[in-house]
Amino acid sequence: MRAEIDLLAADVAPAEIPVPERIGDYLIHELIGEGGQALVYRAEQKSPVRPVALKVLKLQIADNPEALK
Repeated sequence: MRAEIDLLAADVAPAEIPVPERIGDYLIHELIGEGGQALVYRAEQKSPVRPVALKVLKLQIADNPEALK
């Protein structure tokens, strides 16, 4: 799963980012936004079943221990 998240969180244009089917316990529907530090997906949590917005940190942020403090 780490490789899948690395690809999603890479610093590329949103139109070039493949939308995964799942990330962990979440079923991904679509990319709904991108900020300076993360991508945001419209998703569904499987347990409990509910709609969510799932934020995934970009690789350059996730791999920077100082940024995670």
